[in-house]
Amino acid sequence: MNSTVVDQPVRQQLPGSWSLLSKCFELTKIHITNVIFLVLLPNLSTTLGTVYDKSHNLPAGHYSAVSLTLFGVGMLWFIINQAPTIMFAVRAAQGKSLSLADCYRQGLPFIWRVLAMDLLFVGAILLGFLLLLIPGFIVLFLITRRYYLTGYYLVDQNLGLKAALARCRLESVPYSGYVWGVIGVQIALTLVASIVGALNVYVGVLASVLVLALTSFLAAIRYQQIATPADISLPAAAPVRR
Repeated sequence: MNSTVVDQPVRQQLPGSWSLLSKCFELTKIHITNVIFLVLLPNLSTTLGTVYDKSHNLPAGHYSAVSLTLFGVGMLWFIINQAPTIMFAVRAAQGKSLSLADCYRQGLPFIWRVLAMDLLFVGAILLGFLLLLIPGFIVLFLITRRYYLTGYYLVDQNLGLKAALARCRLESVPYSGYVWGVIGVQIALTLVASIVGALNVYVGVLASVLVLALTSFLAAIRYQQIATPADISLPAAAPVRR
């Protein structure tokens, strides 16, 4: 299939990150079943382990078999769900609807590429911190600025990891402020939920669930706003502002 080559992406004005929450709320209402099974339940499993330990007054640093089991189940469930969740969120941001079965059927083939991406990012950050503290923060900053949306390029455009990284870097850097804005909203809402949880663990769980549901579409919406369609080729050696 022939493709069109375009020049370096030109930065356009995009909506503020806080304003995206209204669309996130609408998408959550429309796709609530998928949100529950793909996003909320895996995270709720790990959270319930913490709640269980606190309710049994276990000392800090001590974990029950129940909480460890719930944490393990939640982490495994999260790993399995990650690629289907990305597929679901992108399609929802595009105005398309997938059944839960379709999310898994279309998303699971990407599980190893998504896992390889996770391991690459975690390994790079850990290596930076092992070498020196400052390089660790530099690596974290660069990954966040250039590659935060890589998973969406990988899944939505069916790219290999190297191609997804390159395309994400090329298109994300001109919009790095908007990408940081999405991250900032997620961090701010998570902090609010954490503060609420410190005051009342049960209300905190509810707050965390609401935050997860609201923010599950944020990055996908931002990706949809800045990504070039897959059938348009970007210049391989285009200069990128550092």
